Amino acid sequence: MNDFDQTRREQEEGILLRAGALFILNDIADHLAGYHAARLMVDPHSDDMSGEPALTAVRILGSQDQILVLFMYAMSGSGTLPEVTSECLRNLTGIPTTLLPAIIGRFKDTKNSAILVGLYDLLLEHEEGPQALDFLEESLLTLSDLDLYHYLVIALMTRREAALTNLVLRSARFETDPGKIDLLREILALFKGDPAVSDTVARLAKRSRKKPP
Repeated sequence: MNDFDQTRREQEEGILLRAGALFILNDIADHLAGYHAARLMVDPHSDDMSGEPALTAVRILGSQDQILVLFMYAMSGSGTLPEVTSECLRNLTGIPTTLLPAIIGRFKDTKNSAILVGLYDLLLEHEEGPQALDFLEESLLTLSDLDLYHYLVIALMTRREAALTNLVLRSARFETDPGKIDLLREILALFKGDPAVSDTVARLAKRSRKKPP
């Protein structure tokens, strides 16, 4: 093992120890753990890839309903980690709906898929029901990341709510991307008990068989 690998291994072990210690402290003294979690959220030594131990700190604060701290981090302009921001967003399902437009405006143009997943989870799991359906429908039409598109379609369809299913079916009418059409056929085939879904699957099948001019 070279010096770089050794240093990296020691850093990873240190990160795991700090995250684990925070979990233990939360079981023993949750009030004190909240302070340490807030400090670790902005720790400059958090791992850029995993987000730890800041990611664990967010989960601790979320379990304590320390929503203002998470909202502040999510809306910060710089120095934030995508995985940590995503987890913050995922924990904001209880915020007033009047704040959602500001959050959407902050992140709608981001290219980071982790952040967008957190945003979609926030909008779909909000305690007052799914929010910003127009934004979600626009995302279906404009996403180019197939993995993220797959995630969003699955998230919408598995809720089995008519309004969300209709978002997917409406967007399918206008879809021309071959990769997205294939994903739609694969996912919607799991929900063919709905006549409207079955009809859409049949239409997509015909479209996908068309040869390019």
